[in-house]
Amino acid sequence: MFHERDDNLAFCPILHVLALAFTDDAFASEWINCPEDLRTLKVPSHLQSLPLRWKESILEIPFFRCAVSEGGQIVTSPTKALQYATISNQNLRLGKSAGFRDPFRFYCLRRGAANAINS
Repeated sequence: MFHERDDNLAFCPILHVLALAFTDDAFASEWINCPEDLRTLKVPSHLQSLPLRWKESILEIPFFRCAVSEGGQIVTSPTKALQYATISNQNLRLGKSAGFRDPFRFYCLRRGAANAINS
């Protein structure tokens, strides 16, 4: 269940989840086909939120997926999940390439987001 908050939208994980869901055409509703459709939905007064149902066909597909080489192109795998160790190592390499003194870990992103919101 997703809840809307009045935070900095750049750090809102809901927006990122919704963007990936639209890319995958994951919504079961025939009325939700593009992001603009979400603006027309009304939450009934007796509810605090509106459930968004996923298509059955999408339920077994990993949410975060690896990039793979296919026919000389780099594409997102439709079935291979992105492993935490992979993205963590990529973050560390990114930090080194950027010249950061300290290791660049996911905690740095969380701390930076919190500092941006709290400032």
